[in-house]
Amino acid sequence: MQETIPVKVSNRKAREVRLHRFDGLAAFANMGDSPEDWAKFRRMWPEFFPAYLTGWIFRTATQWWRFANPGPTPPDDWEELRQKWPGLFKSEIQDWEWNARAVSETLGVMRPPLLFYRDLLRQVWSRDDPSGNCLRFLLGFESQAVYGGVGINLFKSETTPEAPPDWNGSAFQGQFLGQQKSAWSDLPSGFPVVNGIAGAITWEFGCQFQRAIYDLMQERWRAMGCPKCCRYFIADKTAQNIVQPNVTPTRSGNSRWQITTAGEESRGRKQESIGAGQRGENGSEHLQTRENLLV
Repeated sequence: MQETIPVKVSNRKAREVRLHRFDGLAAFANMGDSPEDWAKFRRMWPEFFPAYLTGWIFRTATQWWRFANPGPTPPDDWEELRQKWPGLFKSEIQDWEWNARAVSETLGVMRPPLLFYRDLLRQVWSRDDPSGNCLRFLLGFESQAVYGGVGINLFKSETTPEAPPDWNGSAFQGQFLGQQKSAWSDLPSGFPVVNGIAGAITWEFGCQFQRAIYDLMQERWRAMGCPKCCRYFIADKTAQNIVQPNVTPTRSGNSRWQITTAGEESRGRKQESIGAGQRGENGSEHLQTRENLLV
């Protein structure tokens, strides 16, 4: 006889998984601009991106940072870089200072996919996407987003890897939807799923990163930004809007910023003020009683 999981237990586990993914999105939105920040994020969230894309995403970002922040002297692999990137490294090695400055300025207006997706998520998170084009791009509808006005200025040091045949319905996508894949897409494409019994049509996202964004948008009130520390965080209550600097463990076992509200802080200060007033009044009463006794 096959064992079944109680509905309440199943729902609780699904909620914990969903909140865990939300925490990952918050960590990604808060990720910095240096290779150290990226390495730390990758260690904490190794399965954030599809497995076949993870190495490529972080390598491309590291290469971009290297070119955008050149050293004062030519690197040892100058000739190799010049052959691989003739459009960037045009001058002779003697003109390194001028060439390095030109390359840095060029890449300063470009973004590797890692930072490009992070910046799109920040816009969606902060409600700075009224047309929904940033959200469209993140969810896999790149063509509509580009035609809607999302600027594409990506830096890719390597060609985007193709999804393996066994990746989340890739064979189905290649057979029926391959011609619809946009030229700007890095993440695997999603596809519709028809339930032949219920007659319902749902959408299967290409990866958990996109699924987590979609789920977060169904509970959009959770996506908050702290006005004090300017961090993105996941709220547990609709009124929460401030994140405290101390960290407490979540139910999923991860660290989440302890959150409070401006109302809670105000009530706390008011209660402290009332308590201090009561203590002062009681002290005066005791003093008056003592003076009366002495008289």
